[in-house]
Amino acid sequence: MIVSIARDEGHLSRLRKELQTAQPELLITFGNAALRVLCEVLGDAGKDLPMKLSAEDEKYGRRVEVSLGGELEFEVLRLAHPASPRDYQKAHDRWIEGMS
Repeated sequence: MIVSIARDEGHLSRLRKELQTAQPELLITFGNAALRVLCEVLGDAGKDLPMKLSAEDEKYGRRVEVSLGGELEFEVLRLAHPASPRDYQKAHDRWIEGMS
């Protein structure tokens, strides 16, 4: 539901403006819904971001550089939502272990 609401051009425009105002260096998404909304906001600029996390993806937890309109560049860190299924929690645990 949140993704379908965010797809409204008014919401997408507002979210793009918020990103431009915030000027993030790093944006962290938690779960697939947040990732899909971000991909919608970025449009073509988000083409390197998958629309869905994969618990088996060796790229889990790796930062991806994106550019919004050529003016704003930042990294995106895609992580599992804390309430996600166990497979995603295991992927997150492996990512945490790899950080130490």
